[in-house]
Amino acid sequence: MLISIGQYKSRRFRSIVSPEALKVIEDGKVIEKSLRRELMTHDDLIEQLARRILQSRGIRPDRRGGRRPVLSLAKIPRGIG
Repeated sequence: MLISIGQYKSRRFRSIVSPEALKVIEDGKVIEKSLRRELMTHDDLIEQLARRILQSRGIRPDRRGGRRPVLSLAKIPRGIG
């Protein structure tokens, strides 16, 4: 409760408690430094991009261990981020 009040009243406190998300892709290029800070691998990034693309098309990836739709790197549009 106190953290919520602090975030509401102070921009500085808010930036310390919940920092903004880092850009990991800019102008279609991967920012390696941001990947390292987020402790992400290229495979993690590709997996998240594929999941977002599928969800934007109304396809829900199967989390129960069944077959998942596969999206190759060549099909990922530029400028997604």
